[in-house]
Amino acid sequence: MATAYPVSVQLGKESAFGSPDSSGPGVDISGLTLWSAEVERASVNHFGDPVLNEDGTASNGFGGRPPEMSTAWDGSARVKRAQGEITLVSQARAFGSGHSSMTDAADYWQVFVPRSVMHYFDSAGGTLTPSGAPANAGEIELGSALTEGEVVMVTQASGVVEAFLCTDWDGTTTATVAPYASTAIGASTPVHRGINLSVPTGANSGTKGASLVGKVSSLKGTTTFTGGRLARQRIYSENGRVMVEHTIRCAYVDTDISSAGTVVEPARTGGVVIHHHQSGHAFSTNAAPQDADAGWTSARTSLATIERDSLEIVFEFGLEEIGDVDGAPFMADMEVGMVTVTASLRTRSPITAIRNDLRDGVVRLWSFAFGPITDGSSTNQGLAVIIPGGFLTADPSIIDRSGAIVEQQIQIRAGDFGGCDGANTEANAMAYIYMGGT
Repeated sequence: MATAYPVSVQLGKESAFGSPDSSGPGVDISGLTLWSAEVERASVNHFGDPVLNEDGTASNGFGGRPPEMSTAWDGSARVKRAQGEITLVSQARAFGSGHSSMTDAADYWQVFVPRSVMHYFDSAGGTLTPSGAPANAGEIELGSALTEGEVVMVTQASGVVEAFLCTDWDGTTTATVAPYASTAIGASTPVHRGINLSVPTGANSGTKGASLVGKVSSLKGTTTFTGGRLARQRIYSENGRVMVEHTIRCAYVDTDISSAGTVVEPARTGGVVIHHHQSGHAFSTNAAPQDADAGWTSARTSLATIERDSLEIVFEFGLEEIGDVDGAPFMADMEVGMVTVTASLRTRSPITAIRNDLRDGVVRLWSFAFGPITDGSSTNQGLAVIIPGGFLTADPSIIDRSGAIVEQQIQIRAGDFGGCDGANTEANAMAYIYMGGT
């Protein structure tokens, strides 16, 4: 039985960080376009600078005096200083065509929320048809160029979806990809392109997108937030569905409980729900850590025996305040100062190839692909995460024998900061997210 929550979350992109009101000390979001998001749960957590200062003036009246607000504006007018976090839980959906006002995938909230701290590359979509058989399973013969650093997806004849990172294009017909495909990608296998989100280099912070603004409305009032940037993104499996948890850190949060908020029907995107069935997860052979482009494309080891709901991939963005503003939102912006990506999973058939990875400090390319990658209407779908330089943080030779089936715990990490340049030509960024449907 379905449960309905009388709550709506509207999200949008700011034209100026924090949406300051030009005529006063507050914020003004009246001219911004907001889309109501398809979310399952939303929570608001207030935090930030202390808003009150105790008044210790001597008095022979009451034992205490009202505290002094920490922020003042013109004369006696006060502006509440409040930061916060908005956490949204939703099903992962590829961008579809159901919402007519979204003329571009960049307007889909599951794209522009991570884009607030990530580099965005749109391949212009489409499906490429290989022109012939490749020399090996690490190459694709195409009539159109792939961009180095671009992620593509295919569905193999078995029905399993796989994702690959383009590590080289020879300038004519051949794309080199990592990891290898389980079966060489021949002329009968469509290659799906989509949207790439990647961690930008620290020196190229201009590649991040617009800051976020929004409203969380219910029958008990409305919370408005401005100056938002993604602080954490968690991708995980729940009963076979792929779920996404976004935690947005907000420079300014204000809640009005004086009247009921306006609950807005979610904007249905038409995108399919991404699931964990027939997902092709894999890793490459080991490679030396390097700052240059990731050139390794050799053999593929499948993670076919993953316990489905054990997989969790987490992006953490350490946000630092920049500048000081007199009035809301009280800061000029937030910059990404640190990034880490972690993945954890359990497999029910221990993998011997990684037995000594922790001991030897082995770096591998890890690919996690989720489907379906097409919904039958020629609109590419799918979701993938590729970590080109992931290493283990727990000993995989320690296995769990507590249950009827022996399990191996795998914990992967990449970081702290190093990413894609503004042209999306780096094949060794910390991590890439692929979303289909442009």
